[in-house]
Amino acid sequence: MAAIGVHLGCTSACVAVYKDGRADVVANDAGDRVTPAVVAYSENEEVVGLAAKQSRIRNISNTVMKVKQILGRSSDDPQALKYITESKCSVIEKNGKLRYKIDTGEETKFVNPGDVARLIFSKMKETAHSVLGSDANDVVITVPFDFGEKQKNALG
Repeated sequence: MAAIGVHLGCTSACVAVYKDGRADVVANDAGDRVTPAVVAYSENEEVVGLAAKQSRIRNISNTVMKVKQILGRSSDDPQALKYITESKCSVIEKNGKLRYKIDTGEETKFVNPGDVARLIFSKMKETAHSVLGSDANDVVITVPFDFGEKQKNALG
């Protein structure tokens, strides 16, 4: 039986594989055991991790960092307000929910923070599968201690 554990932090994420009675933190495709929790959007793709972090200089307005700061929060939350004023990627309120405004040149998208987190989790799952060679039956997701119920529910 194999299982994976994924941790989503403020600035990074990592994945561990539990197999044969032993847990190991898995290196990503760049050889690092920690992956930047960064997603960059362009006209035709979504890039996650180190490549997204490295591209932020030329694509800062379409690069999402620190998604956990607004995940599951409302626009009147002090933590969210602080993040919104500091973020280089535009954050707006649409239909009562916070969204990232992504302008790829051809279109403007409004991206849910939960969708950004899911992209990061997908990258972590892909990293684990590269080691396992198959799907894991059990997955544990850990989040920072200060995650509230709304933030946890936004991941579901």
